[in-house]
Formats: sequence, structure tokens, C-alpha cells
Amino acid sequence: MKLIRILQFLPIVFYPVIIYWCISQGMPVRFLIIPLLIAGAVQITSQNSTALRAILLGLIVLLSLGLGVYQNALFLKLYPVLINLIFLFTFVLSLKGESIIEKFARLSGAPLNNEKVRSYCRNVTKVWCAFFVFNASLAAISIFLSLEWWTLYNGLIAYFLMGGLFIGEFLIRQKIIRAK
Repeated sequence: MKLIRILQFLPIVFYPVIIYWCISQGMPVRFLIIPLLIAGAVQITSQNSTALRAILLGLIVLLSLGLGVYQNALFLKLYPVLINLIFLFTFVLSLKGESIIEKFARLSGAPLNNEKVRSYCRNVTKVWCAFFVFNASLAAISIFLSLEWWTLYNGLIAYFLMGGLFIGEFLIRQKIIRAK
């Protein structure tokens, strides 16, 4: 079951590389609706929130229609921007109750009874919100650069930035939980 879950996310992770390869091979832009729809379907089915599913479905439909009507790769390049905005929206909404970082921390079995630790998790959720604003902004700027730069940022650099923030935060959280 975990293997299937991992395989589901491959179209999302490799979306920029797939788009780059298809365009560089001269594939007509109208055929690139297929990886867009696959990546979108995976995102939609992975959401627990009905509202987020509806928003994602609407965005994917709009991108697909734009791609079909205008035959412009711009609509393909918008996908990473929209995904970052969806993550931002999800993290911001979580601040109304139990923050996403607190949920992740609880999944690891960490004791989070201390108010200081819960406050830390809320603050880290805010840091992730800032990261998604930053990442969405750079993804948007990359749309107007060459296909190579767009692919490099959205298919590699953004993942390193996200991974660095994730690992750094995780290590700091472990220290804070132990120090409580």
C-alpha cells in the first residue's frame, strides 16, 4: 500500500521534468494536458478537505481549459504556483485549530502536552506559510524565464529548499521536545 502511495506522487514530484522533456521533444502543447490531469488527480485525491478538493478541481479544470484553448505552455507552468498556494491555504487554515506541524509532530509519537511545544508548532506552521508565499513567488517568476530555468527551479531547487526547511525544523523540534 505504501508503494502505491509513493508511486501516486511521482507525477507530482517529476511534473516539471516531464513537462520539460515533452516540450523539448517537440510534443504539441495540447497533449501535455495528460500529465497536468494526472498530477491534478493525485493532488485532488490526496486531500482530506472537501473544500480543498473542490478548489483543486476548479484550478485544474481552468488550467486544462486554458491549455486546450490557447495551446500555451504558460498554463502548464502555473501548476507549481497553484500547488504552493494550495499548501499555503491549507497551512493557514490549520492555524484556526491544531496546526499542521503539531499534527505531524503527534504522528511521530512526540508528547506535546507542553504549551510551549504547541506554541512552537504553531510558529513553525507560520514559517511554512511564509515559505509557501516565497516559493509560490519564485515559481511565478520562473514562468517568465526559459523552460530550463523553470524546470531547474520547480523540479530541483524548490525541493532542496523545502527539504532543508523540513529537516532543519524537524531537528529543532526534536531538541525542543526533549528539553521541555
